[in-house]
Amino acid sequence: MSDHDDTNSLVGEAVGRPGFLVLRAFFASFWVLQFYGKAHDAQTGVTSLENLGRWSEKLTAGFVSSTPLPAFMVTPYTRTAPFIELTLGLLILVGYKTRWALLGAAAFLVSLDLGLMLQADHDTVKSNTIILLALLWAAVWERWNMFSLDDFLAKRRS
Repeated sequence: MSDHDDTNSLVGEAVGRPGFLVLRAFFASFWVLQFYGKAHDAQTGVTSLENLGRWSEKLTAGFVSSTPLPAFMVTPYTRTAPFIELTLGLLILVGYKTRWALLGAAAFLVSLDLGLMLQADHDTVKSNTIILLALLWAAVWERWNMFSLDDFLAKRRS
């Protein structure tokens, strides 16, 4: 019996499958809503890709003024972050390359936390640590993935 089997034997299929589905739904909505929050302007009620540029400029200016990071390093990150969030959310939602999407989300969250630590925003980092641990736990539970492209493709190959 491998370590993978030992870890997952703690949870039976009756709990593991619906439990993982709930985790997948949570993380899909979490990342898609992160994107939406950046694309939506609460003052005007308008949701557009133009708002992402304004969000990026504002965040870049804040980071450049409060951390040792130069604008040429921060700008590409803030320009691509919303699209990384949307991509992660959609991959997790449809369940495609789910384990890699969860691990990618964990790595992305660590990169976000590094910037927050440079800003001494330790309270947000603490909150993100809970999400990080849940992402890593979901990656362990990925074998219970159902109603997903991964599950569909695995059944087609069999």
